[in-house]
Amino acid sequence: MENNNNSNSFKWDCLDPAFMLSSMGFINLCAARDIVIEPLIGEVNLETQAKFYKRCKPKSAIDAQLKLLRDKKCDFLADILENTLTDDESWTTDNIPGYCWHNWGKALKYKVNDFNIENMYPHIISILDNIGQLKSPNYLDKTTGIGYIQLPSHHVSYVHDMNYINDYFKTKFERYHHV
Repeated sequence: MENNNNSNSFKWDCLDPAFMLSSMGFINLCAARDIVIEPLIGEVNLETQAKFYKRCKPKSAIDAQLKLLRDKKCDFLADILENTLTDDESWTTDNIPGYCWHNWGKALKYKVNDFNIENMYPHIISILDNIGQLKSPNYLDKTTGIGYIQLPSHHVSYVHDMNYINDYFKTKFERYHHV
């Protein structure tokens, strides 16, 4: 996970290549209109996703997700969720590990620097609407200047079933860690 004030240190290479190019195109189009976009969060590993999830959920909700994952034989994702300790940082999510496009490198949370709602918001939304590669939900909070873009148009669970997600990340983990 990256959360930097300096976009030069943002880890672009962790993003899906097609999404990376689309995101950079979005940022460049904004820059051409004197709108400075700062990337905040790109790819998020599963442990960080579990922390984000556990920060805002009661134990009963976490236990229900663990039961569902175990019942579906998705033990890899269940182990990540169960064994990850949480903290009291600010980012939170409703998505369990594997169920967020950030985990796939296909989402970007960003901040509009020197955010002026009256001048910039319509331009940013117009740019997002005209970039065919970036799909809904393209979101920009009018009060904070924090935005979110993703490559796929649907939630992960509409694109992949639970067992595929579990197997995909288990294989990726084993390949990376040579298990």
